[in-house]
Amino acid sequence: MGAVKINFDGAIFSSIKAVGIGVVIRDWRGRFCAGLSRLIRRPLSVESVETLAACCALDLGRQLGYSSIVLEGDALSVVEAIGKKEPNLSEAGHLIELIQSSTELLMDFSSSWVWRSANGVADALAHYACQCTDSALWRGVCPYFIGPLILRESSS
Repeated sequence: MGAVKINFDGAIFSSIKAVGIGVVIRDWRGRFCAGLSRLIRRPLSVESVETLAACCALDLGRQLGYSSIVLEGDALSVVEAIGKKEPNLSEAGHLIELIQSSTELLMDFSSSWVWRSANGVADALAHYACQCTDSALWRGVCPYFIGPLILRESSS
């Protein structure tokens, strides 16, 4: 069995002063393993919400027992910051450092940037968060509204 791929994304809902976080976990064949939509009722900057989404993605993967993880997101600054081994003084630096220290407990870890078009499932889950009162977690069974996106991203 290979590494799981975990994609993350964030969405900002200015009208309700909240943000959404989306996470999707797929196995080495591209099949859906788990998904998360979480609503956070406070405004955050783009960098902070994307970093928080990466943090939640890694945390979910670890909670579900995965020890070999490829973390992917479309926020280049966040993915680059995760890969650097130096102090991060940005607004979300404490979260970057938390991610970095969490990866030390894994058997294998890598992070990479992906085009927004390759991150559609995580984006859909982030936007779905505005329909949640807190969070929604799916394990094993793919939610109906992301099924076509899973198929499209798996075939490309």
